[in-house]
Amino acid sequence: MAEQRFCVDYAKRGTAGCKKCKEKIVKGVCRIGKVVPNPFSESGGDMKEWYHIKCMFEKLERARATTKKIEDLTELEGWEELEDNEKEQITQHIADLSSKAAGTPKKKAVVQAKLTTTGQVTSPVKGASFVTSTNPRKFSGFSAKPNNSGEAPSSPTPKRSLSSSKCDPRHKDCLLREFRKLCAMVADNPSYNTKTQIIQDFLRKGS
Repeated sequence: MAEQRFCVDYAKRGTAGCKKCKEKIVKGVCRIGKVVPNPFSESGGDMKEWYHIKCMFEKLERARATTKKIEDLTELEGWEELEDNEKEQITQHIADLSSKAAGTPKKKAVVQAKLTTTGQVTSPVKGASFVTSTNPRKFSGFSAKPNNSGEAPSSPTPKRSLSSSKCDPRHKDCLLREFRKLCAMVADNPSYNTKTQIIQDFLRKGS
């Protein structure tokens, strides 16, 4: 896709209307044109959408960030033919547009806060604009209690899964024959939920 082009000249007949304010651009008034593809020509080509200088920069100011902006007077085709007054006017508009674009606040990144063991909210990213609380917060659902018994907390006895008990390669569920049976059962059933249930039953209970 070609880069957006702009041009500038003085209105020749005063019949063209400004695309923004819809008013006629008086003959002899400096105008800026936006070069766009011509939708009325079968052979392609370009046409110009004309704007008053002020209207053009108001439009660019409200445009999306990805829209091509006029960043220098020399980007306007035909700028050499302008009088010094118009050159200064357009240059001032370009400077104002650049300063407004630079001053636009950017959206802050969403930072996920973490809660420390003391209940204090902290920011995981260094330099992130997230205010940490100086007063520790605690969960309302429970409070930590010190373990004064001196006994280590009892951990639940790990259950031996069925898959570990059947890891013996000589077990019948490890045979190719059983695997082919399982594949045939899955292929014969059209329901995805049932297919999943068949595989889950095989992994938990075996054949």
